[in-house]
Amino acid sequence: MPTELVILSDLQPTTARVALVCEQWYPDGLVIEAPDGGFRQAVDGDGVALASFFDARQVRVRAAVAGAVVGAAEEHVWWTDVTIPYGDATRGRALADEVAARAGGVLRDRS
Repeated sequence: MPTELVILSDLQPTTARVALVCEQWYPDGLVIEAPDGGFRQAVDGDGVALASFFDARQVRVRAAVAGAVVGAAEEHVWWTDVTIPYGDATRGRALADEVAARAGGVLRDRS
């Protein structure tokens, strides 16, 4: 089963933010964006998928966040779903955590 995470942030984790982190950590990697722009996937230089970042949505009901995310005490404007493919989630989680930090946010597990 893939790992399901959430970025709660003050800024949107845009394709540019994801690409910046990916380029710094995996210089031969890239970020592939879906044609409809609904999500972007970071891959390493060997084409191995690290994490998928879905379009951010505004948090409108803060109480709903607390029920859906482990340890979500923070108040942020944006909610971004992140999935990490099957297998070892270490690299994808670290990448997503850095993207969250650069968007003024935190990475949390889905409950």
